[in-house]
Amino acid sequence: MLNNQQQGCFQFPGGDLRPRSEVLSTIPLTKGKNLIEFHLLEVTSDPVVCSASLWLLDETDRLVVVDIDGTITRSDVRGSAFTADYTHEGVREFLTAVGEAGYVLLFLTARPITLADRTREFLATAGRVGDSTLPEGPLITQACGTMKALQAKHEVFKVGVLQQIRELFDEARKGSRLGTETSVFVAGFGNHETDAIAYKAVGIPADRIFMLDKSSKLRVHGTRLEFQSYTGLLPDIDELFPRLP
Repeated sequence: MLNNQQQGCFQFPGGDLRPRSEVLSTIPLTKGKNLIEFHLLEVTSDPVVCSASLWLLDETDRLVVVDIDGTITRSDVRGSAFTADYTHEGVREFLTAVGEAGYVLLFLTARPITLADRTREFLATAGRVGDSTLPEGPLITQACGTMKALQAKHEVFKVGVLQQIRELFDEARKGSRLGTETSVFVAGFGNHETDAIAYKAVGIPADRIFMLDKSSKLRVHGTRLEFQSYTGLLPDIDELFPRLP
C-alpha cells in the first residue's frame, strides 16, 4: 500500500481503498476470518505493524446486517463511549442463536475507521456472560477520520457499502441455483430510519427489518408489531431464521 498524504490514508496501487482481485489471489485465505498484517516500511527505525481481519465468505452465505450504536448499545451517545455493559437486553443471546443457525453477522457502523480497533474490542466484550460473548463477524466502518465521519450522510455510506457487497454476491451467483433475484441479505437490525432506508435499498424485506428504541423494544419496520426485547424474539428464532444446511 502507498501513503496518500493528501487524503490522509493508505491506498492500494491505483488509488483504491480495497485490494483488487489480483492482490487477493496472492493471499492464502481460508473460509471465515483471516488475520493479516501490514508492515510500514522506511518511516522509522522501529517496525510499525497494523493488524486487520480479512473475511472470506462463500456465495451461499446469508448475511444479517447489524448496526451498533443504539442497536447493540442502548444509546447512540453512551454506546459510542464503548460501555460494554450498556447493551440491549438479550442481544448476546439472540445474535448467538442467529449465528448458530448458520447466518453470518455483518456489523455495519458509521463510526470512523480510527475507532475500528476499539469497536472490535467493544464487540468482543459486549453483553459478556462468563466466556460467552457476541458471535464474531465482519466489521465495516467508514474509511475516514472522525470529523469526516460526523459530516457524512450515514444512509449514503451504508447503502453504498451494502450495494457493493450485494453486487459481489450477485456476480458470484450468476449461473448457480441461487441466482441473483434473492438478496444475500436476509434481515437488518437498526435504530434509525436511515438504517431502514439502507436495508430496503438492497432488497431486505420490510418484515425482516427490525428497529430498536432506547427501552430495548423492537418494532418490525412499517408495522405496529413490537417485541419487548431481543429476548422476545427468541421463541420465534426458528421461524425468523430457519437453520441453514
